[in-house]
Amino acid sequence: VELSNSGADDIEGALERSWESTCDTYRNGCDENGECIVDYDPREGVLFAETGSENLVAGTTATVAAFGLSSRGTGEMTVLNCGDSRTLVIGEPQSARESFVVFETRDHSPDDELEIERLKRGQEEGLDYSIPMCSASGSFMVVGDFQYALARSLEGSFVTDKGITSEADVTRIDLVNSMADRDDCAVVLACDGLFEVMSNEEVGREVVRMRRAGYNAGDIAKNLCGQALKK
Repeated sequence: VELSNSGADDIEGALERSWESTCDTYRNGCDENGECIVDYDPREGVLFAETGSENLVAGTTATVAAFGLSSRGTGEMTVLNCGDSRTLVIGEPQSARESFVVFETRDHSPDDELEIERLKRGQEEGLDYSIPMCSASGSFMVVGDFQYALARSLEGSFVTDKGITSEADVTRIDLVNSMADRDDCAVVLACDGLFEVMSNEEVGREVVRMRRAGYNAGDIAKNLCGQALKK
């Protein structure tokens, strides 16, 4: 069935509602069905786990992709991302001068110009937002006794009040046109554990190489993790 504009809107709305529900469950401790996470301080964003490390400052990022089908197959992809978990659309280019990466989500890091502008607007409006600071190891935001490497992630209300919001970006990508001249195409979703040690271009090149060699998606994921662990 051809995906209509209303259908694409439905997918976008479903992703936004799912993320909102996840955020509410995290902050409230239990969802509408009574399923509960471990003990959580909604102000500090701290999980008190019975095992493992104590008093972990807990937050999370996310990236989710949903595909719409058209008469030509997978026609459009809708991506939601919050923080520095990343979605890439990749494919082998026709020219060696072109990038393997067709689309990449925007990391919500403290040195991102859009995030700096958002935080400055908040301060101008009288909100108690933290402003990004720089160090030799990178930019960060100070909230209480902690330094945060992100300007957006799912956190407790105290951190959110300082400007680290869980508001996500939602983007639509026309896969039919953007991938028309590409071979061995793929979509990669991964957290910063991969992208802190491998660039987008490196990931794209490796995935295309493995696709060409006949690797399935599971084996490609395992190999990427293995390469990241060695770096």
